[in-house]
Amino acid sequence: MIRHILSIGLIPENSGADYITAGDAEAFGGVEATVVLDDESGELHCLENNCAFPIGDLWSSIATFTRIEAEILTPVLGDAHGLNDTTLATAWAYFMDEIEVIPDNLIQVADEDSGGEFSNPDGGYDGKAYLRYQLDEEGEYYGERIIVFL
Repeated sequence: MIRHILSIGLIPENSGADYITAGDAEAFGGVEATVVLDDESGELHCLENNCAFPIGDLWSSIATFTRIEAEILTPVLGDAHGLNDTTLATAWAYFMDEIEVIPDNLIQVADEDSGGEFSNPDGGYDGKAYLRYQLDEEGEYYGERIIVFL
């Protein structure tokens, strides 16, 4: 089974955290939504609110990103998440290596050697959203990258 896992989180203003660990939002006072895209079942599922829907040809339509934003991000992260269908689509394209240069509104802060953790120098990412991508193939994780939305 192949699954794409997206951890989408918010770092609170004035978090005071020197390091942010994706997958452990409680440690820095944040909030996070985990979205699993299962290639085999063709379904997208959010672990935090149990929202699920078929993805079909998932990334060929901006409508899928609109649905992720409306049915997952806003209910789990709240209205202040600041992400939209376009920023999500851009991030996905970056993770899928469909764009070669990272856009100016994103910064990659960690790769698969980071263990899901990245530095928050002088609180520079406080108040920002981050997105971690992982590819899960039969329990083996590959291609982890974390970006912060500036």
